[in-house]
Amino acid sequence: MANHPTLKGGTFNWDKIVAELRARGARDPEALAAWIGRRVMGKTAFEQLSKNARRG
Repeated sequence: MANHPTLKGGTFNWDKIVAELRARGARDPEALAAWIGRRVMGKTAFEQLSKNARRG
């Protein structure tokens, strides 16, 4: 598994969230996870996590 960006002392485990959504039968679990992330954390915070994750 890849390194995950830190979120307020914890970790944001993208792979775990996507796997859970896939198991529940989501058509596009990656898109749904992104939508949930933006809704819960806010657009700016989610974009910052995304930018940090791409850097590695």
